[in-house]
Amino acid sequence: PENPYSDLDIEEYDEFTVGGVYYTVTGIKDGKVYVGVNGVDNDRTTTVYIPKTIKYKDIEMIVDSIEEEGFSYLERLRKVIVNADITRIGKNAFKGAEKFSRLIIKTDVLKKVGKNIFKGVSNKLTIEVLKKKVGAYAKLFKNKGIKIKEIKAIKAR
Repeated sequence: PENPYSDLDIEEYDEFTVGGVYYTVTGIKDGKVYVGVNGVDNDRTTTVYIPKTIKYKDIEMIVDSIEEEGFSYLERLRKVIVNADITRIGKNAFKGAEKFSRLIIKTDVLKKVGKNIFKGVSNKLTIEVLKKKVGAYAKLFKNKGIKIKEIKAIKAR
């Protein structure tokens, strides 16, 4: 099928920055553009907010993943708030982000988490997820680099 955005110059694997966050186009299907978070443009960033959608070149895009090594070795990163309906977090996503201690995930569609995503992060890591997902996500995040201090429920969005 033809890319409905071909006239807009957007293709899979394109990379760009919106609001200080790097994104990569992970797929284009059914007239929708999907992107993954691939880092931040300022390595002194302490908090990252990942929205459900972003706008780039006047195209609304759906954020559906945190890419491999997306936030790795960000020494000052402390908190990531995921409002997006991400389905996967790539391996080593937060690896080596020594102060990273709070991950808030406000989606219930996360299915896949790569290896060592938390290797080398703070031993105070707390993950906050939707109440109905505490059990499932606790399993998903087990043995991913460190022993997680706590997985607790947050209120639905």
